Amino acid sequence: MDAATTSVARCTFRESTIAMYVEEKSSFNQLLNDINSFFPVVDLGSSKITFSFNGGTKCNLNSDRDMQMMFVSQRVANADFIDIEVAELQNKILHGDDRQIIFMSDRNNGLINTIREWFPGHPHAFCYHHLKHNIEARFPGSNNRETRETVIQLFTSCAYTLSKKRFHKKLDDLKREGGDVIKSFLSGLPFENWANSYFPGQRYGEMCSNIVESFNSMMLRERELPITQLVDGIRANLMRFIGERSHQARKWNIVLCPTYEKLLVSYVKAGENWIVNRSNEDVYEVLSKFICKVDLAERSCSCNQWKFTGFPCVHAVTVMKFIDVDPYQYVDYYFKAETFRECYSHSILPIVQNPDDLPDNDEVPVLLPPKTKNQPGRPRTKRFKSSGEVGKIKCGRCGQLGGHNRRTCSETI
Repeated sequence: MDAATTSVARCTFRESTIAMYVEEKSSFNQLLNDINSFFPVVDLGSSKITFSFNGGTKCNLNSDRDMQMMFVSQRVANADFIDIEVAELQNKILHGDDRQIIFMSDRNNGLINTIREWFPGHPHAFCYHHLKHNIEARFPGSNNRETRETVIQLFTSCAYTLSKKRFHKKLDDLKREGGDVIKSFLSGLPFENWANSYFPGQRYGEMCSNIVESFNSMMLRERELPITQLVDGIRANLMRFIGERSHQARKWNIVLCPTYEKLLVSYVKAGENWIVNRSNEDVYEVLSKFICKVDLAERSCSCNQWKFTGFPCVHAVTVMKFIDVDPYQYVDYYFKAETFRECYSHSILPIVQNPDDLPDNDEVPVLLPPKTKNQPGRPRTKRFKSSGEVGKIKCGRCGQLGGHNRRTCSETI
């Protein structure tokens, strides 16, 4: 939050003094001035607070197109119920913006109902990793390991494939291999929420809400602090995060972000020996490992990769090289270095604590501790894992990484 035009309140909390700054037009709000610079996928998630307050931070995260995250909003909320300030989020994301926004989250019922009610017409994608862990939980134990791995592989193929024909072929294999367990799991899972071939919007290659986990990792130390210090710790982390990326982007003298500049070059090289045939001014046939139809006017390819990622596929780039047109004109705004710089053009300013502006000690209001009772035992510091989510361990007998140890190992030595 900005130090200028700021009203200051001084609070005492458990013998520590904290300066709290409040203003209507803070740097956090200024970050949203160029909301159109963010690519339209919003990840929803939360982080458990380990301080003696029964709650958590609800975070809504967006990312730029060089695989970096951008913070949209955060708040502290009670964790006993789904508490999302949907009106505020709706105003920040959709106000003056006619784009279709993609929401990414786990299968929390509160999130599903909230997005359906407050954001009609904007697709909701379920995180692939959460779904995969849910399936793993339905095939527990070392005896089901082979079946579990086969089912996960088939589910991954169903989720990622871009062809509806191939999707249904893999889906039949998945149901046959997983039996009634998988049929029951899929019965409450609409195709449009997890399968690329049926997804109604453009998800720009995003399949997981890992960006939320990245945010949680960034604030591991801060979430053990009292609430006011927690929020200030998030502010300091974001100030440093945005400043570093803004400084980094100033050094670029390329059109696209580095990740996609390299990808474009690799596509040019990959299609050097392919044959391109012209159908008309916009439609072309590309003879690669298989035959593809590229329509430059519709910005589409029969491989569906262009639609899925929003970035021209290798077949489209080959056509552009063949007709000698600039491929950059077919690349979406979100992938360009200029957009990256706009994302981080508004910085979060440091908070300046001027002793002369603070009230006298006699006027200091006292902020009492929250009325909560600490549970017995050592406070939990790690997040609650999703159903079926387990860490990989190394077996002392066979040496493999997986979900078994020496005692349960059944590998042939």
